[in-house]
Amino acid sequence: MTFAQEKTVTGNVSDASGPLPGVTVVVKGTNTGTQTDFDGNYSIVASSGDVLQYSFMGMQSIEKTVGTSNTINIVMKEDAEALEEVVVTGVAGATSRKKLSITVASVTAEELQKVPAGSAASALQGKVAGISVTNLGRPGQGATILLRGAANFYGSQAPLVIMDGVFVEGGLADINVDDIASFEIVKGASASSLYGSRAGNGVIVITSKRGKLGKTQITVRSEIGYSEINNFIDTNQSHGFELASDWQNFQGQYTKYEGVTYGPNYQSVYAASGDNAVVGTRIQSADHYSDNPYGVYNNFQDLFFQTGSNMTNYASISNGNDKSKVFISTENTEVDGVLAEVGGYTRNSIRLNADYYFNDWLKFSASNNFIKINDNSPVGDSDIYRIVSRLAPDANVLLDNPDGQPYYFKPDPWENEIDNPLYDLYVRDAVAKQQRFLGGYKLNLKFTENLNADLEYSFENNNYRYTRHNKYETYTTTGDPIGFGYSKGSIYKQSSLELSQKLQATLNYAQQFGELDVKAKISYLAEDRAYEEFHAAGNDYLYSGLPTLDNFNNTNVTAGSNKEDVRAQNMFAIAGFVYKDRYIFDGLFRRDGSSLFGENDRWNNYYRLSAAYRITEDIEIPGVQELKINVATGTSGQRPGFSWQYEQTGIAGGVLSTNRIKGNPDLKPSLTTETEIGLNASFLDRFTLEFAYSNQVSSDQFMLVNLFAPANAGKNKQWQNVGNLESNTYEFTLNSKIIDKEDMKWRVGVNFTKSDSQITKLNAPEQLVGTDGLFLLREDTEFGSMFGRSFVTDLETMANQLPAGTSITDYVVNRDGVVVRADAIGTINESAIIKVDENGVATFEKIGNQNADFRVGIVSNFSYKAFDFYMLWDWKGGGDIYNRNGQWTTISERNGMVDQAGKAESEKKTIDYYASLYDVNQNQAFWVEDGTYVKLKEASVSYTFDTDKLSSIANGFFDEVKFSLIGRNLLTFTDYLGWDPEVANYDSATQQYFSVDYGVYPTNTSYSLSVQFKF
Repeated sequence: MTFAQEKTVTGNVSDASGPLPGVTVVVKGTNTGTQTDFDGNYSIVASSGDVLQYSFMGMQSIEKTVGTSNTINIVMKEDAEALEEVVVTGVAGATSRKKLSITVASVTAEELQKVPAGSAASALQGKVAGISVTNLGRPGQGATILLRGAANFYGSQAPLVIMDGVFVEGGLADINVDDIASFEIVKGASASSLYGSRAGNGVIVITSKRGKLGKTQITVRSEIGYSEINNFIDTNQSHGFELASDWQNFQGQYTKYEGVTYGPNYQSVYAASGDNAVVGTRIQSADHYSDNPYGVYNNFQDLFFQTGSNMTNYASISNGNDKSKVFISTENTEVDGVLAEVGGYTRNSIRLNADYYFNDWLKFSASNNFIKINDNSPVGDSDIYRIVSRLAPDANVLLDNPDGQPYYFKPDPWENEIDNPLYDLYVRDAVAKQQRFLGGYKLNLKFTENLNADLEYSFENNNYRYTRHNKYETYTTTGDPIGFGYSKGSIYKQSSLELSQKLQATLNYAQQFGELDVKAKISYLAEDRAYEEFHAAGNDYLYSGLPTLDNFNNTNVTAGSNKEDVRAQNMFAIAGFVYKDRYIFDGLFRRDGSSLFGENDRWNNYYRLSAAYRITEDIEIPGVQELKINVATGTSGQRPGFSWQYEQTGIAGGVLSTNRIKGNPDLKPSLTTETEIGLNASFLDRFTLEFAYSNQVSSDQFMLVNLFAPANAGKNKQWQNVGNLESNTYEFTLNSKIIDKEDMKWRVGVNFTKSDSQITKLNAPEQLVGTDGLFLLREDTEFGSMFGRSFVTDLETMANQLPAGTSITDYVVNRDGVVVRADAIGTINESAIIKVDENGVATFEKIGNQNADFRVGIVSNFSYKAFDFYMLWDWKGGGDIYNRNGQWTTISERNGMVDQAGKAESEKKTIDYYASLYDVNQNQAFWVEDGTYVKLKEASVSYTFDTDKLSSIANGFFDEVKFSLIGRNLLTFTDYLGWDPEVANYDSATQQYFSVDYGVYPTNTSYSLSVQFKF
């Protein structure tokens, strides 16, 4: 009998990038093992003939037989199976995407870094099926995000956002994308049921970057560029008044009209008296056509919108060994925006993520993110966007005011109600300062190989301060001789503090019983949110130059405050089963209690049941590598607003409001029930396909309902659960490897979404909501439908409302698509005709629908050696926009359609006709436009110098240098007549966004150069 002699085997383990610390080395079939150190070195006692097993997460395991040599060096390779995408959101434990029974979408850091978004809020646009993202334009404002269909009559449609375990209450607009490792998007109620009464709108889970094992990695990225508006609104460049016979002698100075006497120093502005006052009135041309030239032409949009600079500087340090991992980053972002005379948005953030492995059974993880914001972008005064397109071309906006302030207050010679929009921007002194701290801390205790526990605490602290100051010398319309004078100024201050906390304890279980894999967890979660706000305002300063609240008479100072405290407790249990890697089952139950629920409904239950079958594990299909079907049903919900269950009587300045809201102890969270069917396939080693259908019914919808006050103790309103909203969504994603060679790769991904939301039940009177009361909540009506009145647009309709003594042959459809009298075309009598019912009353009907018919995102990434060319196309089909800007500018004769210059006489129309289209600012179908667009949303061209190319520079100090040319919102193809078809107008009453283009900061185009170093 011969015994092998034991000896010490040493060696080094590395991968393509260098030494690998933390690799497990085990003598096969024994308990003898060790791990590589920081430099990838190891030492282990073994005998000749023993087999050493080398394993490391994400790498192919390797076995080596011990021979005569005492040294064994290993180079490990990535394991495609091990690197298979793992999902942690909404499931019982980390799960391979192939073994999911629900639909969860993911976006990785690699995808995000092709064109780093300005904020996490806009990073998902066009990249994932089932997500509708609309950019809000203004620096620091981010974007709106809607997962699948709408889920609420009242209350935000935004999903719950969780980052590193923190419930993100302050939104995604300020979160730095460079810090993000991945997004996981849980779009439906069945998948999001794990999050209960906060998840009716879906859930987005963000994981930030963390330290990695290996040598210290430093990344520095700097991006600099500029933004601009690349599409201006067409405005009327003509007028309809008689010109003086010598008007051309004054071209370049002002427009000289017949019947008007001008002073010797007239400078084409308005004044009630003085040198710039005029005597007389303009004489309208007999034909009433707006086709006469101005004496001066200015491009006010070019003056109003500037080219603004953008800059981002980012640095991170990643480090790790077998005892700890640390990731530190800092970022500075400065965005000027595109409005002249307005300071921009500045963000500074610091992140510290750390993981400590005290021993084999105790791990502590911390995530810290501090964000400091200084936002000088305007808030309010949305009318300036309309005014800039309403000014006559000869208005002198650049003339100084009488006291030397720039931008003459009343620049339009014939519009004394118009203030200079540039002056409004110049004089505005408004700034929002915000400090956010997001902290997440988790202690993991490992009891056995199968059982461990997580103890978590997380919080977000949000300190917000806002000041708006108009100095004493700020102009306003007055009775002064010139028509305007000092307002004596005003100040408004607001300060708020919000602290949201979460405490959670979770017991995790995972074990394999033969061919059955079981994962389960039970959890208890407590939430606490405290919010306090104070605001004060003063008008008419006593003294100039002292912008404090002490500088007013007491009667001119007002103040108010608000305080909210919310508590919640939640418990859930979830289990997942996978049998033979092909039969997949999942179930969960959750119970939520919240102080936001009515006192008679403090607790609510949620559940999910789901299953999947991996067909290709049983049936071999030629050319198909993976085929899986899944089905899920489950519930989640949305909580009521803080005050909705209580009796309420508003008070301001010591005066009680006439609106008095009746309490509702039976108010409960809305309940969203979803059934989801999905299919996943990989085929031809080149394509992956995902399809999902979702039917989602959101019941117990919230609505502020009008009451008959005498029957309700003087209360005239009440928050109630009143109806159902049903959404059907179809999602399709196809990813392909068009070219997959070592030096050349081309990946193309296409995602498609079609969704609709129908109000199927309404136990309350129908209600107009949203911006300008344009959107109707009515049973059997699609949510997002616009209602109003219409012009007659066809002769069949006209035949049903003919005035007495007329014949249908007296009417025609003109070139604008409206019915008019045939004998009135081109005259002052041509006028659009309002559609009426049998009683002669203007019809109230559906005039538009803001919901897109479909959305398509196309991602193309082509690489050749060190070159990389990336594009993201975003296609929105349908979805109407109400162009309120266009309607408003028509009555002032500034809309581009009013311009008749250059048209044949037979084609001209009068200003009287265009005044009829204005329709006294009614919600009118004529001003509803198709919001379809195709955008080149993102594009980049990059070149990367890798280690081999850099080895001769600085002794190989750099691991990677990457240069990128980046463009955002580069091309837009649309028939919409406004600045940009991405329109989202916030309505505070419903807490939702609507597609009404009025006072909306336009989405802009940006170009930049980025340089990234890794060393």
